[in-house]
Amino acid sequence: MRAITASTIVIAFAFLIIASFMSSGIAASQTGCVQALASGTTHSSWTDDCAARNRQDAYARYFTFRLGEQADVTIALESATDPYLFLSEGDGADGFLAENDDIAKASRNYNSLIAITLAPGNYIIEATTYDKLATGDFTLTVTGVDFSAPADSDRAALVALYHATDGDNWTYNTNWLTDAPLDEWYGVDERNDGRIVEIELGRNQLAGSIPPELGNLEELERLYLAHNQLTGEIPPELGNLTNLIELALDHNQLTGEIPPELGNLINLYGLFLNHNRLTGEILSELGNLINLEELWLGNNQLTGRIPSELSNLTILEEIRLAGNQLTGCIPDALREVGFDEDDSDLDQLGLPFCEEDQPTPDPTPELPACVDSPPSDLTANGAWSANCTSGID
Repeated sequence: MRAITASTIVIAFAFLIIASFMSSGIAASQTGCVQALASGTTHSSWTDDCAARNRQDAYARYFTFRLGEQADVTIALESATDPYLFLSEGDGADGFLAENDDIAKASRNYNSLIAITLAPGNYIIEATTYDKLATGDFTLTVTGVDFSAPADSDRAALVALYHATDGDNWTYNTNWLTDAPLDEWYGVDERNDGRIVEIELGRNQLAGSIPPELGNLEELERLYLAHNQLTGEIPPELGNLTNLIELALDHNQLTGEIPPELGNLINLYGLFLNHNRLTGEILSELGNLINLEELWLGNNQLTGRIPSELSNLTILEEIRLAGNQLTGCIPDALREVGFDEDDSDLDQLGLPFCEEDQPTPDPTPELPACVDSPPSDLTANGAWSANCTSGID
């Protein structure tokens, strides 16, 4: 392997390739076959849901990246399954720039390696196999690429969202996966420095899971994905979005528990998780959201007590908790939430308010057979039995 000198390069990100992939047998619904590179090393596997473009009857995975300047790049593909590597420019429709089967077949090194000088632009790596219909795990290593540029990290997160939620079938996806400025992608707003501050894709037929890569959008202030067909769990990585002021994931089919990491979003004004299938308890960590004005958790499958820590939400103006299976009592500080009765549905819970914001104590445990209830006077009749022994030697 010859030495490679890294240049200043813009981070990897995905671009428009699905249309050309469809012509080679990859269905539009198989968007998980394409991944935007976010680091120099990626572990993945070949399965029968992603077809190769450049090798007939083989499986493949595709990885995209972009260079801002000319650079010397190496791409290594290692696997116990005999791998085969292709590199293409643009969307790959014009064929490949380079290919490699074996690094050194004579010495039985059947891994693949491409070392090449590349001009600025977009590139696709096709990681496939020599044998037909072969499966297995592999490791892809890319050097000569700087993956630290934050603006393009934002771009990669958007690409991950597109692929994870079947972006080809969104109602509106104008300019997504193109080289257009990000604020020209439908539903996206960015600052002058290129950092994403808002994603508004409500009622847009997003279907699939929320990708953890969204947690890399460090400057994001508003994430609105309500009224879609999102499934799976809320990724804990969303707790990294400490600049977020609104998180709206309501009216989807999300499952699992509310991640405690959401308690890190101390700048949040509105949290909307209602009308999903969330389970577990309302977490005490939500009491950390001291700037919260609206809390909507209704119509899920939440159970247990309302944590007393919600009393810390002193500027809360609206709260919705009905439509769950909550027990215990309601923290007394929530009694005054809202300016009128439409701002709160706590009266629909059928629960009393706690005294001094203390949770309702657990019921008195049932006394064992050897213990009598306290007598009403100082005289009690009883008998010794072999079933009860003294705890004093």
